[in-house]
Amino acid sequence: MNATYRAIELSGPGKFSEVRKPLLDPAPNQVRIRVEACGVCHSDAATVEGLFPIDWPEPFGLVLIEAMANGTPVIAFGRGSVPEIIDHGITGFIVDSVDEAVAAIPLAKALDRGTIRRRFEEQFSVECMARGYVALYGEVLRRGTVGAVLSSAATAHAMANAA
Repeated sequence: MNATYRAIELSGPGKFSEVRKPLLDPAPNQVRIRVEACGVCHSDAATVEGLFPIDWPEPFGLVLIEAMANGTPVIAFGRGSVPEIIDHGITGFIVDSVDEAVAAIPLAKALDRGTIRRRFEEQFSVECMARGYVALYGEVLRRGTVGAVLSSAATAHAMANAA
């Protein structure tokens, strides 16, 4: 059986579908590179910015915050770090299926790109990340162990999600 890969393809005006395509052998002087995740995707027929169709638990979605840095709304499956990065309905949409992703496209296009950029600056800018690391390192020094800090952070995170 020939190898295939999954893709999302424009199947009509405003319609997308998941398809399997043949994985072709590289031409002379070319190599095949396996891509585990796809970030900001574009189509010549219709630009669909910010699709992030991963189906593995992405530990940290750098491509997600890169999209947000540009004010681009993101549509992503709710796996891995996605729920911690995307503010559903504000910076993008977290979906469970290809059909939900397709349905979210017009909603994502209506999101305010300035708000998305501001959320990036508040949560993921170099300055914000550096301040967070410095605070974390200070807390480790104060408490004496990384485990104590991670334990209290996990508790705070769980309490925030329960509220």
